[in-house]
Amino acid sequence: MLSKEEFQHLKKLARISLSDKEEEDFFENFCCVLKSINVLQEIDTSGVEPSSHAIPNMTMPLREDIPQRLLSQQEFLQEAPETFACFIKVPPIMDHQDN
Repeated sequence: MLSKEEFQHLKKLARISLSDKEEEDFFENFCCVLKSINVLQEIDTSGVEPSSHAIPNMTMPLREDIPQRLLSQQEFLQEAPETFACFIKVPPIMDHQDN
């Protein structure tokens, strides 16, 4: 079972902000998930082969790999909404803050 202190620590690590009601509900649900995992860990799977898919021998349809004409760097950059020198300019994804 997960203690409230451990839950608070996990919440802090994940940087999750919850209201009191959300925290109570989330804690209960999280404990249920952990109990389910514990039940699964008790099952003897020593004779079970690992699998990558629930349906055996299922293959993904793949398109034929046909080489096509590549765009030149100039043609490629002309398609970009914004460029800087010979690069595609994109918006920042993270704030750079000194902590």
